[in-house]
Amino acid sequence: MGKLAGFDSDNLIYNRFDLIYAEGNHTISFCDSDTEYCLDVHTEEVKAKLNLWGKPLPQDIFDRAVEKVFADKQICAIELTRCGNPYGDFLEETNDIRVPLPDSFDALMNRAERRDRATIRRKLRWLDERVGDLKIEIYSRDEIPEYVVNTYFKWKKETHDTDYKMSALEYLDMYYVTDAMLMRAGDTEVAVAFFCQMEDIVFFENFSYNMKLKKYSPGLLMYVKFMEELIKRKCRYLYLGGGSYIYKKRFGAEASAAYSGTIYRKEMIDGIDTFFNEKKLCNVAFYGYGGCGHSFLQLSKNLALTVCYGIDQKASDEGKIRIYSPEDDLPEADMVLITLNNKDEEVEKFLTSRFEKVYYWNDILEKIIKDYQRGIDESA
Repeated sequence: MGKLAGFDSDNLIYNRFDLIYAEGNHTISFCDSDTEYCLDVHTEEVKAKLNLWGKPLPQDIFDRAVEKVFADKQICAIELTRCGNPYGDFLEETNDIRVPLPDSFDALMNRAERRDRATIRRKLRWLDERVGDLKIEIYSRDEIPEYVVNTYFKWKKETHDTDYKMSALEYLDMYYVTDAMLMRAGDTEVAVAFFCQMEDIVFFENFSYNMKLKKYSPGLLMYVKFMEELIKRKCRYLYLGGGSYIYKKRFGAEASAAYSGTIYRKEMIDGIDTFFNEKKLCNVAFYGYGGCGHSFLQLSKNLALTVCYGIDQKASDEGKIRIYSPEDDLPEADMVLITLNNKDEEVEKFLTSRFEKVYYWNDILEKIIKDYQRGIDESA
């Protein structure tokens, strides 16, 4: 047995299956030369996950891991988030961003341009002088007041039109929050941040701020104070997920290629192709360009069909495919797939008035899975 491979992201919360899942976990291991790779697998019914966020593996090891998981014939799909390896056309290339944290706050600030450092100091001073004495309140998981989360919800709705549709406790549990920070200026709440710390590795869950104080750049100020706190705690890395927000490019942030998506076993791909072929559906459109829509579009690269265009409230003619608004003059298509995770009668009514054939994408997936499972049971 060789040395055990280690990764900087081993303690990233989304890799700690032992902490975030109560059951359904097991470990698989592989050797490459003198190195052993131990990977955690979490299974839920017909799906599996691998704890590979930020962990580039030798491609042969990665391929063998996928094969090993699919050796369990009950598993139809493997979900991966920001892993370090591609896998055909199943996974979409994205980015994984982290900030290596220095030993001192001064060293962190020296990574910013001089004018940016001056701006941060000036706005902190203005906030303190013009609004009220600046104060940072830090809460561990069991101490986080409900109103702090509700304030975050309120501000997210104002700034991003996000409606979480859950309670404060549900949010903290769902996103594995270990700590919260609240910035005040006198009696005025300025910004809120949530994060998850596992030993010296931190994941920045999210933050929001008071739009009434926008001229003071409250989001940036909270981000700076947040990293100052992490440096005091002697944390090594701050993981930010992906994306292109400006704040994620500051303070020496590192971006690396990563791959996310779902790998389906061959029988699933064959089943989906058969479904469309039997119904003589070749050219399809889809409605909904959120998570479900992106997932479908990526998987479609492996299917024997042509995706003509998408439909979404946020129309766009840039990117991978043309996205029309529902109010646009929509081109012809053999059918339209509703790529929403929840049923929507209003969307159904609209689409059935415009297209002869309308299906929910998730219903098709569910049917193919059931057909596959039935085949397994009959052959057992």
